Amino acid sequence: RTHIPYLSIKSREETGVGMYVYFEYFQEAQKLLRNITEDACLSSNKILSVDTLKYGINYELNISGGRLLFLELVTNGESWDGSYTQFDFS
Repeated sequence: RTHIPYLSIKSREETGVGMYVYFEYFQEAQKLLRNITEDACLSSNKILSVDTLKYGINYELNISGGRLLFLELVTNGESWDGSYTQFDFS
């Protein structure tokens, strides 16, 4: 949570069945990131439901060197152009 105020979206890459959302840090984050070396992939057993998909989306947050690198979103077998107007976790 402490990283969120220091992040912006660098780019998005649609895959046809999901999307990668790449992050970058604002310069002010350098003190926050100093001496952090943790690598991890985070997810949960919750499904991200969006109004444009029948079966929802799985997700994983990739962390390298203590930095949030990207969020991977993957549908459960449906094509997806990345569009939605509403979402929730179930």
